[in-house]
Amino acid sequence: MSDDLYWDQVALLMHLDGAMNGSTRFREETGKVVTAVGNAMLSTAWKRFGATSLLLDGSGDWLTVPTASGFAFGLLDFTVEAWVKTGSSGRTIVSSNSAAGGWALWVNAQGRLAFDCAASSAIVNVATGSTVVNDNLPHHVAVTRSGAVLTLWVDGVADAVVACAVSIPAPSALYIGALASSTAASAWLGHIDELRITEVVARYNEPFTPAAEAFGGDPTAYDLDYDKVVLHCRFDGENGATNFVDEKGHTVSRIGAPVISTNQTFQRFGGSSAYLGASDAIGFQHDDLKPGAEDFTIEGWHALASPVSATRPFITMPSADGTGVGLRISSSQTSPFAYNGVLIVNGVTVSSTIFLPTTYGAQGVHFAICREGDYLALFSGGIRRYLFNIGSSPIETNGALYLGQDPLTGGSGSIRYYDEIRYTKGLSHYSKDLTTYAVPVKEFPNRVLQRLSGTVRDSAGNPLARTVCSFRRRDKLLVDECVSDPVTGAFSLQAIDTSAHFVIVMDDAKNALIYDHVVPVL
Repeated sequence: MSDDLYWDQVALLMHLDGAMNGSTRFREETGKVVTAVGNAMLSTAWKRFGATSLLLDGSGDWLTVPTASGFAFGLLDFTVEAWVKTGSSGRTIVSSNSAAGGWALWVNAQGRLAFDCAASSAIVNVATGSTVVNDNLPHHVAVTRSGAVLTLWVDGVADAVVACAVSIPAPSALYIGALASSTAASAWLGHIDELRITEVVARYNEPFTPAAEAFGGDPTAYDLDYDKVVLHCRFDGENGATNFVDEKGHTVSRIGAPVISTNQTFQRFGGSSAYLGASDAIGFQHDDLKPGAEDFTIEGWHALASPVSATRPFITMPSADGTGVGLRISSSQTSPFAYNGVLIVNGVTVSSTIFLPTTYGAQGVHFAICREGDYLALFSGGIRRYLFNIGSSPIETNGALYLGQDPLTGGSGSIRYYDEIRYTKGLSHYSKDLTTYAVPVKEFPNRVLQRLSGTVRDSAGNPLARTVCSFRRRDKLLVDECVSDPVTGAFSLQAIDTSAHFVIVMDDAKNALIYDHVVPVL
């Protein structure tokens, strides 16, 4: 999957890919909530990419996306596209509606691609193609507007080109597989895969070859410090699944019966989270997880399924001999550090009166436990709640970390959801000096930017100070720029993939110099 240079303009991206036939877990890559109606499901019967596509049976099945923002085409350019496979006609691929009008990309009664829109209650059939697409064969279909010209595309070929100066209002909801104003009569019968909506950009202005891979994602989704991440669990999966995956490769243990849940009560990213009952815990064990005297950040999202008045374990790291507590935070009520919350470090109770009133809901609360030097800071919901001086001594643990119930003391834990847990050693992502912080709005990336390094010298071998740029080969995207050291000639540049980059050195007039004098070290 490639990166998307227009990612900032993507209003919706659904790969419609899942791990199993019949799945009803629908993920939208920009973070929008997707609700299934009827028995809409993912199917392995046909897919353009990945393992599945969306299967709708034409009788009361579709997906909805509430749209408080996004899809505001107005008079601007846009692109709506997908892969489809159907043998039916008079059916809708995707549509929007609002009190002021809407739009629809659909297959008409003659089996041809069509696009309708309305700036009021009056619907206008803007364009109708000439190619039959209801032939039970896969087709890439798209509609673009560039300026005042609207084009329907089938398999990369312009199928209709018309003038379109209609101002299309922002919708109140998006319907995938149905017409917003007449869902039952227009419900899609067949498959939909790789659905993408792009605002402001007409991606296609001349005949093209449809992409041979799934649509790309966020080109900025890289973590410069991912090599320091020692634990990363997204808790993505099907409802009721019991296979928890740590992306850093460590074994994840289930204590009791924790499961993956797609309950929309709480799912911060990816359409699912981990659900733990009162007797459940999730455990990790590895020497990588021993904090020692290093700075660190343990963070993620959580939500209580129901408040409790008693103090319950939230995160526990047993002592070095496994019989006591190296680090533990317990909580009650509605926040990770709440009424009668307790913080223990190396067996010593640092505080037993932690009180942080806060709210929680479907998005849960972001929390972060950060050590920076002699200080331990507790953050939640965008606020630094507490700052404790714990001294310079190492936090001694046996390498185990538990979410939920504490296996050392037993008893009951909180009935709780966890999502997107990350443990980074060697740095505090949130400085102890912050009183407020920006809560992450995207799931944590799992790719690290690589480096291109080398030296710039003249023909006699003398080091030079010159502007050096790295570009991605396939699309000439500028990735990074620096000036080589005047004494050594050394440079170091960020790179997305060192196997697919090239480096250009420029003189003071910005003329490209001969590449032979650059010695990259990959």
